[in-house]
Amino acid sequence: MKTRWLIGLSLALVLALLIGPVAQAAPNDASAVQSCGYWYTVQPGDSWSRISARTGISIAALQAANPGLVRPPQNWLFVGDTMWIPCGAPPPPPTCGFWYTVRAGDSWSRISARTGISVGALQAANPGLVRPPQNWLYIGDIMWIPCGSGGTTCAYHYTVQRGDSWFVISRATGVPVGTLQAANSSMVRPPSYVIYVGEVMCIP
Repeated sequence: MKTRWLIGLSLALVLALLIGPVAQAAPNDASAVQSCGYWYTVQPGDSWSRISARTGISIAALQAANPGLVRPPQNWLFVGDTMWIPCGAPPPPPTCGFWYTVRAGDSWSRISARTGISVGALQAANPGLVRPPQNWLYIGDIMWIPCGSGGTTCAYHYTVQRGDSWFVISRATGVPVGTLQAANSSMVRPPSYVIYVGEVMCIP
């Protein structure tokens, strides 16, 4: 009887040792049991802000669903990390504007000068890219460029090419020079009224 009891106890211990590591290998946070969402594997170039922009889920919601991936102070993500993307109601897509990928040399002020949208309006449209205290932008960040202020509605955006001028673009688009300048006030530079290659102009 005693022998049979010892054998049963030994089997129970072996089973516990086998089951233990399997349980530990399961995802280690509550997101694993969420019924709405999906798993995503972090790719080269990913960041919290980039994944937020691509999925429409706020950085705060992503980090709340993946506390094990929050690594202060920089909160780096590593290639191969497995992230739970929770369901959420992404903000409705803006009706006027366009997406822009940050390039080498870009800054809030440089993009503001090129697009005619104030730094404040750009940051309000892209809160996930505002990183105090320096507010650096990183190459590959995806930024929403909203339409110009003052109620201007852009039919589309045009990137200034070599040889362009207010009059050339006015003639090509059929929009009067005064209307173009009113929709792109930050690009109006008296007395020469020069515009620069690469600037993005709102065509109302």
